Amino acid sequence: FNYADEDDNDMDEDAPSGDANDNRSNSEEDVMNGTGSDSAKDNQNGQTITDRHRALLLRSFISKCLELLLDLLSYPQTRVYVAPYLSSHHLAVKLAISKLYLDRSFVLYRQQVDMLLDSERMEVATAASTVSGLENIGLVEGDTATQIENLPYNDVSARIVNQRAHILQKLLHRHHAREASEVVFAGVGRVTDAKWLKEKIAMWADDTMYDVCYRLRLVDDDDDEVIQLGNEKKTRICMKTADVAKKLGCTCRELLESILLYHQSSRQSDGAILSSAPLYPTEALLWDRHSVPPGNYGLVSEGSITGITSLSLPKLNARFLSAGDYLLRNFRLFRLESAYEIRADLVDAIKRMRPMPKQDGYTEDSLNDYYGNSFNQDENIGNDESPKTEFQGWARMGLELGTNKLDKQGLRLIRVDPPRLGESVPASVIAELVLDLRHCATSLAAEWDEIGEFDNLFLVSVDASKMTGAPAPMMGRKDRRVPDEEDFTFPERYGIQAVRGCMVLEVRDEAGTILSDPALAYEEGGRPDPKGKRRFLRVALDPAQYAADALGRGSKLGTDVYDTFNLVVRRHGRENNFKAVLETIRSLMRGGAMSMYRSIPSWLMPVILGYGGDPAAASFSSPQLTAFAVKTAGVATPDDELDYGDTFININHLRESFPGCIV
Repeated sequence: FNYADEDDNDMDEDAPSGDANDNRSNSEEDVMNGTGSDSAKDNQNGQTITDRHRALLLRSFISKCLELLLDLLSYPQTRVYVAPYLSSHHLAVKLAISKLYLDRSFVLYRQQVDMLLDSERMEVATAASTVSGLENIGLVEGDTATQIENLPYNDVSARIVNQRAHILQKLLHRHHAREASEVVFAGVGRVTDAKWLKEKIAMWADDTMYDVCYRLRLVDDDDDEVIQLGNEKKTRICMKTADVAKKLGCTCRELLESILLYHQSSRQSDGAILSSAPLYPTEALLWDRHSVPPGNYGLVSEGSITGITSLSLPKLNARFLSAGDYLLRNFRLFRLESAYEIRADLVDAIKRMRPMPKQDGYTEDSLNDYYGNSFNQDENIGNDESPKTEFQGWARMGLELGTNKLDKQGLRLIRVDPPRLGESVPASVIAELVLDLRHCATSLAAEWDEIGEFDNLFLVSVDASKMTGAPAPMMGRKDRRVPDEEDFTFPERYGIQAVRGCMVLEVRDEAGTILSDPALAYEEGGRPDPKGKRRFLRVALDPAQYAADALGRGSKLGTDVYDTFNLVVRRHGRENNFKAVLETIRSLMRGGAMSMYRSIPSWLMPVILGYGGDPAAASFSSPQLTAFAVKTAGVATPDDELDYGDTFININHLRESFPGCIV
């Protein structure tokens, strides 16, 4: 990865632009950024390749290399050899501080490097990958006790980080006690906190930083050391590290500081990662070509030219690192799969609604509200908070928010509960939105009245004043255009600013009757007819996404983005149950009564992780299940008789329950 050094011409020998001795007009950095000359002639085959295509090919090669490393780290048999090697060379740290990572135009590279940083410190069940390796570290005793399900309780990763913290404190106490006294006497939790440790490291001298890294074996032993005498103070400089830092575009101290922080800091647990992960997809995820690709990846023109097929997605293997790794991969993949279906539904509804910029044609008659009351023209004309978008179409699954001119479009936040103990996101975020069914037909209004508790809705912010109006791009070299469902420029074309999800808690009509109450169906006379044309929906927003918006990691507007929503989209019930699945996975990771260690039987855990050997061990007649049934109350052994007296009325009922079978 020496492409960041403009003086390095090693890649010229393999470049498709011909002779290695010719002088290019652009450096390798310009080629990577796609800002080079228009084309270059290949002297060998006579083909013309533009510098932009060459840059895309180089990026594709880098993505494939990172994808290979991620695959090797995700499989237990190869991770045991690859992870120590990559960690010894600090590859993930060097990639994270490189010029290409800081260049936000290469989104796929940033996503893959983030996955590499997370995968290197993933919570693994063992330090080895086989049962024989587990015996060496004392977690499994012989072949008769392959209790892989107990391994996640022995968090090897956390113990290693705590040991590193003690070693650092002992080293600083012996050699730099005065300069690093705060780190020496701090708790282990402080020392493993990257943010706190970075503040203390910033006060160290350069020679102290190098000496600590050298004694921790974070730099090569054969590194050249130069003694510089200045102001009667000796300074040691690591020549190899300085050379690497120059190629990466940073100083030697920045590189050493990044390596030390990565070596000493702890990674968030899998449960904490899922607790802070939003369940609903946002506009950034829905139209991310690397996370939620189109159904036919060859439709993308850029991919058809360069052959870029790498994606920043986790993969399901035959074996997994731990139970947390298994659930985390399934959580991310299922969330992305549901995001692909949600994107198609949102695109269809927004297209049918036909958003258009609102005309500012005010007249004397138009300055009256819905009830005929006049309002001040100076206070409303030119007001930035007035709606700028109007919808000239209609959609069965979409409806505009707001009821009249005096109502503020969007939704109203009602309550934000403080976080629970040990969590960093709000316990719940409750809001209220208003649906106006005046312009809906009777059948369409009846469909919206069927919205009940626990249904999922999507709020969309559309600003027609920012619509480009451009057509969809072409399908590579074909004469057809990319479908809107697969077009990643759709948000710019239709002015989509934000997308957030919510879950319905209750639905009320204008009389205050709770229409979502299931007890109304059992009352005398059945469910009453709704009163009025407005429906008041109390919804629960995603607390993790709200926290991200409040901290500036979500929308640029912060929490003000919730005042800009002007469209609500619903989906069919059968395909709208993704949130329940994701919440189940999250509850399994949190621990407690719903923990995966309590919900998943111990005899099934090795089979799920791929360590069970024979899949027949999960059979109801296996010895493992028999032993589990004997020790567990309420679980019958395979030889026990089952009483179906409360299931079948008589023998005729039994035979009718199994048509076509001999009973």
